Amino acid sequence: MRFMRVSFVMVALAAATALLLPATVEAQSGRLSIEARPGVTLPTGDISDAGAGAGLALGAELMYTFMPALTAYVGLSRDSFSCDDDEPCGDGFESSGLQGGLKFLFGRDGTALPWARAGVMGQSLEIGDEDTDMSLGFEAGAGVDIDVSRNIALVPAVGFRTYGVDLDNGGDLSARWFNVTLAGHIHF
Repeated sequence: MRFMRVSFVMVALAAATALLLPATVEAQSGRLSIEARPGVTLPTGDISDAGAGAGLALGAELMYTFMPALTAYVGLSRDSFSCDDDEPCGDGFESSGLQGGLKFLFGRDGTALPWARAGVMGQSLEIGDEDTDMSLGFEAGAGVDIDVSRNIALVPAVGFRTYGVDLDNGGDLSARWFNVTLAGHIHF
């Protein structure tokens, strides 16, 4: 809970700063963009305690820049976590669903545009044969858009996601993990 409060304060400060700075990187010239984001998941908390290890992160998002330093995003994601056969997590965990929020751009001259983002997500967790109902959660992240050409950027990023789920056996589980990704970003 402390991490969420600290993250919220950091994102609020980033947003206030971003609104005061113009986004000047060449690849940010288009208002509409898409992003494909492969990467790695690094579980923590309950799913890590259950034996889950690193896995594959996949995501795709549609973005709209409505202010020079502020972009709205909506997307789909599927994050999986590996598991050894002798661990309690059995066949592993897989989280999938929707996310949306705001990306705060820190404009500067040059070919790189640092950013921070925060949003909400609706995710369901698959644990072996059990699928949980969709739960609301929170995500935050930071990265940099690095121009490859006028309309294309590579985007290394780190993010944190968290949400809670109710299990069929009456228990609950807190799904938390970090994503380390390298996205391809196309502006129209």
